[in-house]
Amino acid sequence: METEPNITANGEANNNTTDDVQPPPTEEEQMPSEPIPTAKQEDKYYQDARKYWSRIAPTVDGMLGGFGSISFTDIRGSDQFLKNLFKMKPAPGRGQALDCGAGIGRVSKGLLMAWFDRVDLAEQDGAFCETAGKELEATGKLGTIYNKGLQEFVPEEGKYDLIWSQWVLGHL
Repeated sequence: METEPNITANGEANNNTTDDVQPPPTEEEQMPSEPIPTAKQEDKYYQDARKYWSRIAPTVDGMLGGFGSISFTDIRGSDQFLKNLFKMKPAPGRGQALDCGAGIGRVSKGLLMAWFDRVDLAEQDGAFCETAGKELEATGKLGTIYNKGLQEFVPEEGKYDLIWSQWVLGHL
C-alpha cells in the first residue's frame, strides 16, 4: 500500500510515517555549540591585554588609540548624557563615582569630577594609575585608585552613586 506524502508548512513533501516523527529540538539543542573558554584561556586573554596596555603611552592619545583629537567631543557627549541623567526623578546622588578602566583619568578629570564630590578609579595598568594620581591629586576630588583589572574588581556594595564605564567594556 502506497501512502501519500505529508505536506509540510513550507510546502515540501514529507514521506515520514508517524513512527519516524521526532520531537522538536530542545532550546539547549538549538543553541550554537561554542566552546566555553577555560580559566586558562581567560587568564591568557587578560594577560595579553595587560601586556598590550603596558606598551601604550600614558597620554590621552594613547588612551584613545591614536584618536586623542576626539577627547573633547567624547567628553561633551558624556556630559550631555549626565545632564539628562540628573534630570530624572529621582536623580542619582552626586557624592561618589567610580571610573572603571580609568586609564590616566581622562574621563574622571574632564567629566566625573565636575559632577561628583569624590571619584575612585579602577585601572589595571600601574603606570596609568601613577599618571592619574599625579594628574588628579590637585583636584581635591580624587578618592581611591584601585590598581586592579575589572575582571577581578568588585566594588563595595552601596558605595557609589554612579559606576562609569567608558571605552572599556569591550576589553572584558
